[in-house]
Amino acid sequence: VRAAEEVRACYAPVLPPTDEPAASDGVPADDATLPTPSSLVRQRVMDTYDWAVLAHRELQQYDAAFQQYDAFFDRFAPAADSSSVAFMYNSRGYLHYTLGNLTASVNDYVRTIAHTPAADTLDRANLMVDLGTILQAMGDGGTAQEYYGEAERLARTAAPSGYRRTILSRSLFNRGDLLKNRRPGETEAEQIARYDQAITLLLRALDTFSESQYVRRARTHIVLADAYRVVGDYEAAFRHIEQGRDLAASYVSRESSQAEVLALAALVRGQVEFAVGRVAVARQRD
Repeated sequence: VRAAEEVRACYAPVLPPTDEPAASDGVPADDATLPTPSSLVRQRVMDTYDWAVLAHRELQQYDAAFQQYDAFFDRFAPAADSSSVAFMYNSRGYLHYTLGNLTASVNDYVRTIAHTPAADTLDRANLMVDLGTILQAMGDGGTAQEYYGEAERLARTAAPSGYRRTILSRSLFNRGDLLKNRRPGETEAEQIARYDQAITLLLRALDTFSESQYVRRARTHIVLADAYRVVGDYEAAFRHIEQGRDLAASYVSRESSQAEVLALAALVRGQVEFAVGRVAVARQRD
């Protein structure tokens, strides 16, 4: 934080504390002498706010971190290049998300997308998946699905790449996972149709994830198993549970995510076994 303040002080003579033109003896300076929004000097000073935010976050001084964001936007937002503003809105939005301030997080992600150039197709698509994830956590599944769908549409217009593949797989998984949520007043036939759609999306996600994405692939297998349980395909459910468990057990290091996937697999397996038992009992009664 001190280093950030020292850098700002060093550049103060050439970059005033605000973006208003500096004045000398009441005469405004020539705008051409001031650093432009894309200048290296301006960018270095902008970076100091990010340094300070990171330091305060590490120290869990969140109020101070938000003060740095406010100072940045007050100083640069009106005239700064979009990429720098978008980066800081994204950073603040993620901090809000980690602290559980979901409404504030949504607002910042919307601002991030607005400041991300239309030409940056994949960045915009990735941000839309993030925004959809937050909206889903807030219980706004309808709007979340809209963002997931738009993210997929945008990603498919981009040239093939690993980044594009990651965005598509995240969007497909989130769309399928969201479709598993209960809907009031739904008939059994409507529920089965919805789960069939979820299974289709989850299988597409599984095919899209790269081989190295062990955690996402393992989790997708378990979510698929649960969906197959609901539609009554217990053989497929058990198959995906074992595939998810095998992937989780193959992680290079024992991450916390590994334990979570294995625990989820055990839970879903128990639910499937219970469902199989109920079917067996019903058959005996018949």
